Amino acid sequence: MISVSDYPFSEIGNNKWTYGDYCIGFSQKWGEHVGFSPVCYCSYGSRILQHLNVLLGKAIKSNSKEMFELAMSMFSYMKFVEAPLITQKRLFEKYRFYDEREWRVVPSTAETDKADVSPYMTEKGYKDYKEHNDGKSLLKIGVNFQYADIHYIIVKTKDDVNKTRDIVGNEIHLFTKNEILEDVIGVEHHEEILPSQQQLDMEAAFRHIERVKNDFDKLLTIKRKKQ
Repeated sequence: MISVSDYPFSEIGNNKWTYGDYCIGFSQKWGEHVGFSPVCYCSYGSRILQHLNVLLGKAIKSNSKEMFELAMSMFSYMKFVEAPLITQKRLFEKYRFYDEREWRVVPSTAETDKADVSPYMTEKGYKDYKEHNDGKSLLKIGVNFQYADIHYIIVKTKDDVNKTRDIVGNEIHLFTKNEILEDVIGVEHHEEILPSQQQLDMEAAFRHIERVKNDFDKLLTIKRKKQ
């Protein structure tokens, strides 16, 4: 399957970079045309998940390939609201998938058969596949697009802009990640100036001197009262 997120350009903020520092922006119209649909988010133990489990069980008992594929097709568009997430570089014990507003397209068994790819995998089988393919997921089946379908591309650095421009030409809008966050969205315009260690040590010394002075003033006050 191929997954994308339905983020308006104006909402690509700090919390939208879980999977890397690059982004290709397509139109929703293009996504619908090539078969993308929103996923159905559910929680553990939810009724809809229980109903689908019952449906899958009946499909398996029926020995009907058509019923089994229909049940699995419905499962393939389900996603937990929150669950663990492991990427090549990051690990989340509890990640909120619901915030991604995911759309996905899942190939039919006819397409997977044509590409000589197994339509279903166990979790162990999937991990083994990724280990033998440099951490990558299944890439033999994709969706077709032209440069004209791309609205914009976001890359990591200014150097990436130049390299990408050599490939896609001048018709596609190119931005760096910092340009989006600082200039367009404005979520990183507050630049924090952190104090140096020397400044921290000096401030700590001044606070100590102030405490000693206050203690000394209290002793003098007590002494005067006794006199």
